[in-house]
Amino acid sequence: MTFPLYFLEQLRERINIVDLINSSVRLQRRGAEWIGLCPFHPEKTPSFHVVPDKQFYHCFGCGAHGDGLKFLREHHNLPFLEAVKELAEMAGMDMPDRDPERQKHEDQREQQVNVMDQAAAWFHQQLFGPQGAEARAMLEDRGISSEMIAQFQLGFAPNDANLMMSALKLPVVEARQLGLIKSGERGDYTFFRQRLMFPIRDVRGQTIAFGGRRVREDQPAKYMNSPDTPLFTKRQQLYNLDQAKRPVRQGHDLLVVEGYMDVIALVQADFPAAVAPLGTALTAEQLGRLWQYHDSPTLCFDGDIAGQKAALRVAHEAIRTIVSGKGLCFVFLPVGEDPDSLIRQHGRGAMAQLLAESMNLGAFLWQSLAAEAAFDQPESVSQIKKQCDELAASNSDPYMRSSYRQYWRDQIWQAQRGAGQKSGNAKNGIATNYSRGKAQKPAAPKTAPRTPSDQISARIILAAMLHHPDLIEEFAEAFSALEFPEHLDKLRQKLHMFPPGSVHSTEDASQALMSWLHQEYQHQTALKQVLSREVYTVAPEVGPQGSIEQARELLVRLGMVLHEQCLIEDGQRMYREAMINPAVLDRLRLLQQEIQDLRRSGDVT
Repeated sequence: MTFPLYFLEQLRERINIVDLINSSVRLQRRGAEWIGLCPFHPEKTPSFHVVPDKQFYHCFGCGAHGDGLKFLREHHNLPFLEAVKELAEMAGMDMPDRDPERQKHEDQREQQVNVMDQAAAWFHQQLFGPQGAEARAMLEDRGISSEMIAQFQLGFAPNDANLMMSALKLPVVEARQLGLIKSGERGDYTFFRQRLMFPIRDVRGQTIAFGGRRVREDQPAKYMNSPDTPLFTKRQQLYNLDQAKRPVRQGHDLLVVEGYMDVIALVQADFPAAVAPLGTALTAEQLGRLWQYHDSPTLCFDGDIAGQKAALRVAHEAIRTIVSGKGLCFVFLPVGEDPDSLIRQHGRGAMAQLLAESMNLGAFLWQSLAAEAAFDQPESVSQIKKQCDELAASNSDPYMRSSYRQYWRDQIWQAQRGAGQKSGNAKNGIATNYSRGKAQKPAAPKTAPRTPSDQISARIILAAMLHHPDLIEEFAEAFSALEFPEHLDKLRQKLHMFPPGSVHSTEDASQALMSWLHQEYQHQTALKQVLSREVYTVAPEVGPQGSIEQARELLVRLGMVLHEQCLIEDGQRMYREAMINPAVLDRLRLLQQEIQDLRRSGDVT
């Protein structure tokens, strides 16, 4: 019988695995775990461990490993359906309706998972045998504890091509179908040989594939993964998601790293919600699965050029599919380091510090676009504007498109202003911290002081945009440096979230915007201040009777006035500096000429 995934997860959550197993095996507490004699093989010294906070059991003697459902199936010899029924009764949960059409498929899948579980247990046993010595030494060199070896059920695949098949007596057809063996000129042979083995589990904790790492440098291919099978599709799965989902629900960040050993090193260092793609770049399917469990996963990449390129590929994929309420963070490791080596050499704190300095998706894309841009050259600015607009347009959500477009336009404006100031300073020999024309920490734009006259300016600007929403995006960049009073600034930010292109006529757009604001915007006082008689008396062009052409012309003139005010303030500052630095005088004269040109061209009084 097929059960909904949510039902099986709730079932596992509600069952106390210690109580379940303690009814059949005498357990004793030892720290955070419980131990007892293994019910799956004869022994005199307890090697059977139950870990309640992770909801699994593991035997260090025979390799038996699983959750409460698997314990009932294997120890009580119950079919899958009967085991689920018994657990549901213990948990007080009703069984979902049967799906007879999928019963045959589910029975076949259960048989295949059982084959993979047998193989995982066998590989785990081999790790502790004579042939597993090299693999054990590798784990010891990397500081991997016995607890981690048990939790991840690490194993070893011997070099003997037929040992596993003869030991487990697996059906050849099914073993071939599941990627455990391959056919060659000399017959069938095991796919994994002389490798440290990593069982890959689905979100339910069922073994569906394997990864294998070479233990000798002369072996081909450092890592190998199972081929795609009826149980396993590489581009859809994430290593360790079955164990990471619980700490994510408890509030831990979801970390995405490159490989199996990185995941294990992070979990051992108390970053319990770590996962990894399976030998491929992160796919759209894997991104979607990450967002199912965490609103803003953190992706960790190597700090070299290859790592930067890989991160950029993921970012371009993410910007197309990201939706409101979701995010993505990027972390870059020091060149030559991975999470495993970083933690071993520098401790957990080094990794925690890197995670604290992560960049969000918008910031990372901006950094990559702006790295080689020259913001004192119009051609370069035009190109980066086009690239930013194309990236924003690739998202299907109008709110996301508008938000990213506005964010990047603000970054461009600040970078241009910083480049202009640097260029002027450089001409006069003034030292600067910035590389010429590059967007590296652009100086914060200077704005006019917050005075009553500027409050009326802010209200005029907002009134024009409220009555003519097409002006919102058109003048967003021009007025981004104006410092609005806090309550009006919140209204400005809200306007930039209005989905563009949802209506066609100006009148309809204004009505739609007003209606949307009354639903989405809580501070109606600001709206009343903007849509007031005082504003319409000072600037009738932005009132309900004014046309969009009149409003646009007024905003252009107002922008020139505010720009002149900033230039005058710059001049005053430079005059003060000139008292101690004569080199500033040349720049001051140029600034005065710029103000005069502005007045002549704009007819500003």
